[in-house]
Amino acid sequence: GKITVGATEGNIVLGSAVTAVQKVDVDATAGSVTLNGAVESVAGEVEVAANEAVTANATVKAKTDVTLSSTAGDVTTGEKVTATSGTVSIATGTGNISVQAAEAGQNISLTAVDGNITNSGLLKAGGTASLYTGKGAVTVTGAVDAQDNVTVKTINGNVTVQNNIISHSGDISVTSRIEDITITSSGVLTAGKKVSLNALTASDIMINNDINGKDIEIKIDDGY
Repeated sequence: GKITVGATEGNIVLGSAVTAVQKVDVDATAGSVTLNGAVESVAGEVEVAANEAVTANATVKAKTDVTLSSTAGDVTTGEKVTATSGTVSIATGTGNISVQAAEAGQNISLTAVDGNITNSGLLKAGGTASLYTGKGAVTVTGAVDAQDNVTVKTINGNVTVQNNIISHSGDISVTSRIEDITITSSGVLTAGKKVSLNALTASDIMINNDINGKDIEIKIDDGY
């Protein structure tokens, strides 16, 4: 059946493995959530929410969707997050996102309103992959491999690509509206369709490795 763990005050710490046939729902309304054991939904979804930090020190796996969200804290995964046939969604309002690795049958979404985003391991999506922050840096340390479009974007911060980004059948879009974009010597961009690098006039775009696509667009202007 379903497993629900909730707290309206204080923190939640799960010290051992949790497995449910259906949904696993963990919610700390006013505190943090720490997962020290593996969490799995065999046939359903996993949803973990907290007002403060969400920390997964073990694997998180669901048949459908995995959602990890914080209102005002960091979201950190130390092991792989897997949504076998669904979507991995990791989000925070005010805080950083640090993902070890993630795999989804459909889409992967890492979203911060105000905070930095980094992935240290492979992000592999059967659909799209999106890394977006409104204010903060995006650092692609691990590879990103998606069947469809890949979007890497910050409104106010640097984008640094230190590993390969692949879109097998779609586009790759890398955007920084205020700061710089750097494609390091260890990062290669390969798209089935278009690769776009977009920055404002006051920013720099630095490319130190190959960019491959049917169309390649590099723009520095006031339109982004």
